[in-house]
Amino acid sequence: MLGYAQSHVRTPSDGFAGDVPRPRRRRAPIPFASPIPIAVVVALAIAAPGLARAKMKTTCSNPIVACPCAIRVAGSYSISGPGLIADPPGNCINVAAPGVTLDLANTIISSSPSSAPSVGVHVLVNAKGAVVTGTLNAPATVTGFTTGIEIDAPSVTLENLVAQANFVGIEINGGAAYGSALAVHDSSHTGILVNGPAPGPYLTGVSVDSTLGFAGIELNGVSGAFLNNLTVTGSATYGVWLLSSSRNVIANFSVSRNTTAGIYLGCFRSGGLLGKRCTTVPPAPPSNGNILTSVGDPSSADGPSQPEQAYGVAIAVGNGGNRIVGIEGSGNGNGNFGFDAIDGNPNCATNLWTANQFANASPPGCIH
Repeated sequence: MLGYAQSHVRTPSDGFAGDVPRPRRRRAPIPFASPIPIAVVVALAIAAPGLARAKMKTTCSNPIVACPCAIRVAGSYSISGPGLIADPPGNCINVAAPGVTLDLANTIISSSPSSAPSVGVHVLVNAKGAVVTGTLNAPATVTGFTTGIEIDAPSVTLENLVAQANFVGIEINGGAAYGSALAVHDSSHTGILVNGPAPGPYLTGVSVDSTLGFAGIELNGVSGAFLNNLTVTGSATYGVWLLSSSRNVIANFSVSRNTTAGIYLGCFRSGGLLGKRCTTVPPAPPSNGNILTSVGDPSSADGPSQPEQAYGVAIAVGNGGNRIVGIEGSGNGNGNFGFDAIDGNPNCATNLWTANQFANASPPGCIH
């Protein structure tokens, strides 16, 4: 049996020919606690799943010397020179065939602002088993796109990559993806967005920081994800958000300085009193049967500073059967608002909180 080490929650003081279009996905309905600026609404519309991508006719050379282009034949591909700039601004590389390995080495893939939705590296639905990789300890960077990296095919591998200053850093729609050594910085909406209903990914060694929108990492309608060794900090709302997502495991995580909560199970997009029941019509499915824990080496992410993160771990009413084991949290809230841990269900209902160390919790009788 695995022994439990401590995870911690803190606020520290310191379209191509032959392309297969991705099916439209319905996101769970989400209530807005306050009016949203027009600019944000426009941005959301731009990034909505299922929108047509700009079609490009050029087939990528090997090595790739310019973009936009499409990879249509299996094989191993590389980049010529220090990087690529999308010209005209917009999409850069589409992977449109199975059996492709795209080695970006330590290059920079970039675009200036585009009037249409754009993707830096887009693995299309028919590109099963594609591999997109950078150099270990000298990763490739994808920057300046609506979506930095988008995965629509199943069983795709992402390794040694940085997504920086995109609207969405990395979006995963295809099932059973694998990702390691991924870093996402300065996303204006979501750092890593994982959409169901395909089986969730295995992600390890992931860091996300300075997300200006709603979540550093969002699981939306996802089951079967395993997220290990995460660091998520500086998100404007949530560090990790489980929205209508069940039977996932999040282990060995560090969540800090995320304005509203380090980890949130519920459906309120804009934060607030997170233990409350969601009021969407129709109701959003709950997030049930998830495990938040520590396995192996401990995380070290608690600290005394207030009020940089209102809640450490928050579960809203109606979300049940979750297991929170071996988590440490302190310094969340400001003394009048927020807790290191909160469960909105009466007496935690079917959620099990055990072997945790929280300085303050609500309700204290069932969070241990």
